Amino acid sequence: MAPMILSPSSSEGSTPSSDASYIRQSEPIAICGLACRLPGDCSSPQKFWDLLANGRSAQCGVPKSRFNVDGFYHPDGMDRPGSVVTKGGYFLKDDVRQFENSFFGINNLEATYMDPQQRKLLEVVFECLENAGVSLDKASGSDTGCFVGNFTFDFQVMQTKESD
Repeated sequence: MAPMILSPSSSEGSTPSSDASYIRQSEPIAICGLACRLPGDCSSPQKFWDLLANGRSAQCGVPKSRFNVDGFYHPDGMDRPGSVVTKGGYFLKDDVRQFENSFFGINNLEATYMDPQQRKLLEVVFECLENAGVSLDKASGSDTGCFVGNFTFDFQVMQTKESD
């Protein structure tokens, strides 16, 4: 984000961390919309705020739909490759198989092999634009950005393993 907010005052190859020649651009940025999918059943910014304000933890047991945690758990798992040392974690409650691919112009075959995180990303970015009051027509071709965060790439790893 820094290159978009800061600009060099000269054409020399200086960087923000090594040279004070960077100045702030006068054009402001604005956060107009929010959307999220987070552990703890936080499917909206309001639900996330409620979780924080009430001091709740988002930790839960490993959902059976993810993997059989009992088959991998061992109290000494750190010393046993392929084992886990905990029976819980932070998981989304959404069923990642639920995805209206036709809404996004994605065919069934492509949707089948699409990383569930990409599916959620499409849904959440659309919700973010809706939350900001920005239609897809208005966003298309505009200087609109959406900053996202993501975690792990286990779907890709699972797709490359042999089935049992």
